[in-house]
Amino acid sequence: MLTSGPRDWLSNAKQAKFDDRLRDRLAAEAAKKLRELEDRAKRLAAAEARRVRSEQMEAQRESARLIQAVRTHKGDLNQIPDRISAFVEQFHDVPWSHPKTVGFAVHPLIWQADLVKELITFPNALDYQWPEKISISRALRTISRHLVPDFRRPLAAAVIAKLRDEWPHHRVPTEAVELFLDDLAGTGFLWRSEAGEFTVTQEYADRLSASERRRQEFESRSEDLRHRINVILARLPASELGSFDLDRWLTMRAPGQKADPTTLCRLGDDAFRDFDRALKRIELLSEGGPVTDEILGLPLSEEIARAQLRAREKLLMAASNRRLSLTQAAQLELGEDANSWLSGPSEDDDEMSWIDQAGLDDLSYQRARVSLASAAVVRRAAIRARNEASSRRNELRQAASKVYDEQHLELFLHTFHPKFGKSPFEHCVNHRTMQECIELLPRTKRTKIR
Repeated sequence: MLTSGPRDWLSNAKQAKFDDRLRDRLAAEAAKKLRELEDRAKRLAAAEARRVRSEQMEAQRESARLIQAVRTHKGDLNQIPDRISAFVEQFHDVPWSHPKTVGFAVHPLIWQADLVKELITFPNALDYQWPEKISISRALRTISRHLVPDFRRPLAAAVIAKLRDEWPHHRVPTEAVELFLDDLAGTGFLWRSEAGEFTVTQEYADRLSASERRRQEFESRSEDLRHRINVILARLPASELGSFDLDRWLTMRAPGQKADPTTLCRLGDDAFRDFDRALKRIELLSEGGPVTDEILGLPLSEEIARAQLRAREKLLMAASNRRLSLTQAAQLELGEDANSWLSGPSEDDDEMSWIDQAGLDDLSYQRARVSLASAAVVRRAAIRARNEASSRRNELRQAASKVYDEQHLELFLHTFHPKFGKSPFEHCVNHRTMQECIELLPRTKRTKIR
């Protein structure tokens, strides 16, 4: 019917009234929603205004409280302890600064030194190279004890602005710490990431490891030096130590050395090795060894005197042993001729006997032994010659006794003969000379003898 019926059926008064009420209701609902949105916006704006006013009031109260805390704090911001000054001097390459700050209870160098100890000294620095990061909040926790107590909580931006109004050009702890970390990054100690965190650079970590190795070597050398000196001193009588102070000695340059022992231990170079060799000679001296002229400032004057006495006694004993050895060798080689040879002049010095020369040193003793060996060879040859001469003379006597009687025999043997320039007995020393002497016998008698 709706599709096939007349159009006037759809435009009746009842339908029109229904449509009007529908439009009115929709319009009322839209107006209500609009009013609700406007009311909600007004409520939100009012709440935001109240929040802003509350934050401003809280910032005002917080800043006033912080300002009062700073003004009533009784700490000395200008005092720098000696240990901090020594630490700053030791780490002279760190970018130390004196920024204007507010909220710190100590001098800037004190909290900066604590940060350096925690972040870039061995072994902590190696922890911050890869596994852990350095954040501003971590750094603040590290130095929290150096803050005015009221500044140990995080500060809102509004509070920081109020504080800046009160102290222009001053930095709150967060800003001061961040600035210091940035300075460390600028000088190669740290590297800052895009997230605002810091890590220790590889180059600095390598330098730190090498420095730590040198420090350990220095401590090892120093400890070893102290032990060695204590051992040397322990061998001395207490009366000879006097007022010797080992700690003072370690800081004083000994004669002939390029630096004091502590500095030499730190360097570990050729100068230290020269010092170490000198100390080894002193250790040998204290153990009864040879005398050394370089005592490195140690109280060893009496020990030197004892060592010199020991050395003299040792030399005298060695000289006595050499003379005794030469005497025994001479008696064995030369027999009854030993004493005359020992007291005879030496080849090196006519005014010195062989026995005296042997007592000088080992080299002189060896020369004396060589000369003794030569003398022994000569003596043995002389003995052989005497024995042969005695034998040949006996043969000559026997041959002559067959020709002459006893009276003429002695006359023949001991009468000078112009052919030999001496008597036949003296000329007869070997087979040849014996034959020459036999040729003097009468020929007829000699033929019979042969």
